Amino acid sequence: MSGLPATVPAPDLPAGPRAALIVATAAYADPGLSRLRAPTQDAAGLAEVLGDPAVGGFEVRTELDRKAHELKLAMEDFFVARKRADLAVVYLSCHGVRDARGRLYFAASDTRKDRLAATGVEASWLVDQLEWCKARQQVVILDCCFSGAFAANSKGDGKLDLAEHFTEARGRVILTASRAGEYSFEGEPLPDLSPTGSVFTNGLVEGLRTGAADRNHRGLVTVDEAFEYAAASVKATDRKQTPQRWLTAGEGQIILARNPAGVPLQRLELPESLRLPLDSPHPTIRIGSVQQLAEWLTSDDPNKVHTALLELREVVENDAAKVAAVAREILAAHAPANEAAVAATAAAPDPVLHEKLATAFVKTVVGRTIEEFADDDSRTEWDGLEARLPVPAPTPAPAPAPRVRQRLTIPDNTFRYVRRVDVRVAWTVDSTSALSFSPGAVAFTPNGSAVAVPGPYGQVLRWDSASGLELDALSPAMGMVGALASDPVDNIMVVGDTDGRVVVMDPEEDVRLFVVPDRSSDGADVTVLACALGKGVAVVGRDDGRWEVLRTDQPVRPVSGGQRPGRVRAVALAGDGRALAALSFVGNVVCQRLDGSYRPSGFMPLSVRGVTAIAFHPRDPRLLLTADQHSKLRYHKVGAAGALQRLTDTGQGGITALALDVAGNFLATAGADRSVKIWDSYAGTHLGTATGPDEGFTSLAFDPTGTLLAGRTTHGALVVWTVHPEDS
Repeated sequence: MSGLPATVPAPDLPAGPRAALIVATAAYADPGLSRLRAPTQDAAGLAEVLGDPAVGGFEVRTELDRKAHELKLAMEDFFVARKRADLAVVYLSCHGVRDARGRLYFAASDTRKDRLAATGVEASWLVDQLEWCKARQQVVILDCCFSGAFAANSKGDGKLDLAEHFTEARGRVILTASRAGEYSFEGEPLPDLSPTGSVFTNGLVEGLRTGAADRNHRGLVTVDEAFEYAAASVKATDRKQTPQRWLTAGEGQIILARNPAGVPLQRLELPESLRLPLDSPHPTIRIGSVQQLAEWLTSDDPNKVHTALLELREVVENDAAKVAAVAREILAAHAPANEAAVAATAAAPDPVLHEKLATAFVKTVVGRTIEEFADDDSRTEWDGLEARLPVPAPTPAPAPAPRVRQRLTIPDNTFRYVRRVDVRVAWTVDSTSALSFSPGAVAFTPNGSAVAVPGPYGQVLRWDSASGLELDALSPAMGMVGALASDPVDNIMVVGDTDGRVVVMDPEEDVRLFVVPDRSSDGADVTVLACALGKGVAVVGRDDGRWEVLRTDQPVRPVSGGQRPGRVRAVALAGDGRALAALSFVGNVVCQRLDGSYRPSGFMPLSVRGVTAIAFHPRDPRLLLTADQHSKLRYHKVGAAGALQRLTDTGQGGITALALDVAGNFLATAGADRSVKIWDSYAGTHLGTATGPDEGFTSLAFDPTGTLLAGRTTHGALVVWTVHPEDS
C-alpha cells in the first residue's frame, strides 16, 4: 500500500529540563561481594535511550564503579543542581546489603560488608538527598538486591523491603526490580560470553528503545507504561522476581520518553456488517460495502480513515472491474493526489497476475470450475475478472512480471466432516549423505509441486510431491540453510541460514527476490520460521533466544519481538498476522499482539509449561494449539487470558511435532512412540494413524491441498504420506 503513512511522529516531550543520574557498580574490592555482569550493560543501555533526543531527551550523567565517597559527592552534586521544574531520574544497579540492624546500603566499589556504615551508601542518606532536591518530579529506579544468594545469576541474598526505606518520601515514583525476599536476576550470558544486562533493566531499555512500552499508542511513554513493559518482560522469563512500584504524593502521569517509532496508524478490524459483504461472491453486495467504506473517509479518527484507504486500495487492486471502479472513484474523490497511484492498478496487462487472479477466484468459489458456474452473479464475476485482465500480445522475451500479493480465500476442504482418513506412505528418501547434514525442517513449495528440506552448501533440496523424484536444488545464494517456510498465497518461500540471514525467494523460478536487511550484526543462526498466508509478514526465531517480525513483501529491517534464554524452538503466526507465539528451548510459550503494521504491541498471558510444539488454527486467528511432552494437546483462546478451550490426550507418549493443513481441517501429530496421527482439527477426534517407518519424527507439514503430509525423522529421512478420506 505505497503512498499511505504507517505512522505519524510522536508528540514532543513536555517542556522543562530533564536530568538523569545513572549509577552502576559491577566490580567490588570485597571478595564477599561477587562481581556482577549486568550493571555495566544496564548503564550503557539506559544512558543511550534516556540521552537520545528522539527518545528520552535527558541530560545524562553516568557514574561507573565509583568509591563510596565519590558516589555520594556525585549524587549530592546532581540533586543540588536540580530546579523546581526539572524531571530528575536516578538509577542504581549494584549490590544491596543490610547491616545487623536491618539498615539498607547500596554497595560501592570499595564497600566492605563488615564496615557498611563507613564504606557503603546508606539508603536513608539517599532519601534525605531526595527530600532536599527541589525537582517536583522524581523517578528512582533500583535494580539491586543482596549478595550471597543461593540462586544462580542473582545479585545478593537476604530479605529487603525497599518500601520501608522509600515510601516516607514525597512526590516521587519508586520502581524496583523485585519485591521483599526476592532476587533481582541478571540475564543469561550469551553463547559468545559477551555480557548481558539484568532482566528488569533489559525490559525497561527495550520498551523505550523500540517504543513497545507505548501501550496506548499515543506516542509518549509514561513511567507506569515503562514499568509495566519491564515487569511483563520479567514475568515472561519465569523467574521468581516481581517488580514493584510505589507512588508518593504524585499528580498526573510522568512522561519518561517519546516513542521513537512514532504513533502507528492502526488497521482497525472491520465490523461484520462491513467485513462479510466485502467477502461476498456477489459483486453488487460488495459494492454496497465499498460505498459504506467511503463514509469512514470522513471520520475524525485517523485510524478509521487509514483503514478505509487500505481496504479500498485492496479492492482496486484485487476485485472485479465494476467493484474496483467504484472504489477507484471514491479514492480519487477523497484525495485527488492519489489518482495516479490508484490508476496505476489499471496499467499494462500482466499475464502472471491474470493467471493468479483467475486461480484465486476459482478457489474462492469453493473449487468449482468455470463451466460449473450456474448462477448469473458468478458468471458476471468471472466476466468482470476477464475484462479487467486482458491477455497481452505474445512476446519472445517478456520482462519479469511484477509480483503482486493477492487476497486469496482458502476454500473449504470437502473432507472436513470425514469420520476416518487413510494415511499411507507415498514415498520415502533415506538419510542420504545430503540429508544427514540437513536440519530437520520440511515444507512444501507454495504450489505444492515439490517437498523442500534444507540442504548443504546453501541449497534447498527438492523432490517431486507426486513421484518422489529428486529435482534440481534451489540456490538462494546464502550460507547453510537452517529453516524454511512457504506462503502459498504469495507464492514465496522464506529461507534462513546459519549465518543469521533471511532470504525471500520465488521457488518456482529459483529467483532470490531480496535479502531481509539484518537487524543486528551478531549473525545468530535462524532456527525456525513461520508465515502468515497472504499477509506479507513472517516471524523468525534464532538460536540466541531472539525472535523478530519481518516483512516478506518488502526489504525492510525486521522488528524485534523479544528474547528468552536458549534457542527459539518454534514460532507461529496467526492467520490475520495480528498475533505471534514463540516457544523457548525450555518449553515456555510467549504470545504477543501485532499492530496493524505488524509490529509487536504487547504481550498476552498464556500459562503453560513443557510445550514441545505450537501452531495457530488457520480458521481462528486467536486459537493457539500447544502440544506437550505428556501427549496433551491444548486449544488456547489467545487474548482471553490464554483461556483453555479444549484438552485432548493423543496417547503418543509425548508430542514431538504438529502441523495443520491450510484449510484448518486436519491436524497431524507426531509422537515419542514413533506414531503419526491425524485428527479433526475442530473436534479433536482421531481420524487415522499413518503407516510407515518405525522412527520418531521431528517435523511435519501439509501440502496446500491437505492431501499430502511430509515428515522428517530423527535420523533425517524424508517421508511423504497420502491423506485420503474413507467416508464422509
